Amino acid sequence: MKIDPLFVVPALVAVLVLSWLFYDSARTQRREQQLREAGTRARVRVVSASQTGHWVANNPELALQLVLSEPGRPERELSVRHVIPVQAAGLLVPGAVLQVRLDPHQPDVFVFDEPWAVAASGLR
Repeated sequence: MKIDPLFVVPALVAVLVLSWLFYDSARTQRREQQLREAGTRARVRVVSASQTGHWVANNPELALQLVLSEPGRPERELSVRHVIPVQAAGLLVPGAVLQVRLDPHQPDVFVFDEPWAVAASGLR
């Protein structure tokens, strides 16, 4: 039985792309779990939130203007883009205060530490 090379190359490319996607997803979940366990507790106040038009797994990406309050430091503004579970997107309204966990080595990197965010990440 002879295998057609026109089938093998696209199949191999598809396997490599899917493998990379699974690896990247697992790496992101691990990083979020590490931040939730060891990240610095802080709060953010939403100044504005708007949809970017991008969707990931039926969840909108939002452009967020936030004011970050962390213990022992002055407040500072952050502009970030985050994919938010569609059910929780309505919670990010101006004035809303949310719990986050900051990366101690990259102070602009954080994960939301709210029940909806933990449930959406698959962590319990």
